[in-house]
Amino acid sequence: MKSEKRSRLAALPPQGSELPRTFYPNPIAEWSIWTLLFGIGGFVAGMMASFSVYDGFMSSSFTWVIFIILAIMGTIALIAAYFTGRSAMTVRVEANGISYARGRDDLQWVTVAWGEILLLTEKSRTYRGTVRHWIELEFRDNRKKLKLPQDIEGYATLRDMLFRVFTPAK
Repeated sequence: MKSEKRSRLAALPPQGSELPRTFYPNPIAEWSIWTLLFGIGGFVAGMMASFSVYDGFMSSSFTWVIFIILAIMGTIALIAAYFTGRSAMTVRVEANGISYARGRDDLQWVTVAWGEILLLTEKSRTYRGTVRHWIELEFRDNRKKLKLPQDIEGYATLRDMLFRVFTPAK
């Protein structure tokens, strides 16, 4: 998966350090979640098969139970991959504002001028020793806060660029 990620990142247009600059989501996020969930289903099915073989209860009808478990986990994994792909965020930082779009295909860009942003903060949460960071944008017109996750490729550069360009209006 690492080589696939590297090849997909190499296929993206080159980015400079000046504005406008586009930050893309993790190119293999969908397949990472699919592999994880299908692997969990495969582990469960494998454990069931090994226990039934050990106890002498393995039969052709029980084999279908294992195939059904794998089919259910495959379906759950595909649904999770679909929703992960839909929530992927692409961000473009421009001189007059920030644009963002969700998903992978046919991006519907939403552009926000710097003056419409009330507050820009970096937040984090720790769960079992793993720290997740995100940038939260709060808007003047009380619409929902926008969270830019650390899954965006070049998150550190995006964070530094946003804090350098954005100056809150008084």
